Amino acid sequence: AIKPRVVLWDDLEASAHPPLIEAALQWLDEHDWQVVASTHSIDVLRGVVNMAPSDASIIVLRKTPNDVLRHKTYTVDEVAGLIDKGLDPRKLLEWG
Repeated sequence: AIKPRVVLWDDLEASAHPPLIEAALQWLDEHDWQVVASTHSIDVLRGVVNMAPSDASIIVLRKTPNDVLRHKTYTVDEVAGLIDKGLDPRKLLEWG
């Protein structure tokens, strides 16, 4: 009966086997809503890259030693390119 416009999902990969992560991503993509999900998992990033949603952004967050939150925004294509090169986008944000 409820039709949400936004889905917020913290730690998408928590307690999930990789095939379940893929199924959850597919399910999220099949609906007309905006999804904001957090993850620490490269499997989730690979799943998003494999789905290649055209309107997705991937935002990497990192807190500096001075307790300042830094971010970098990537497109799905940029993340795919990094993963193809063997780089982990979760670890590329400098402390700066």
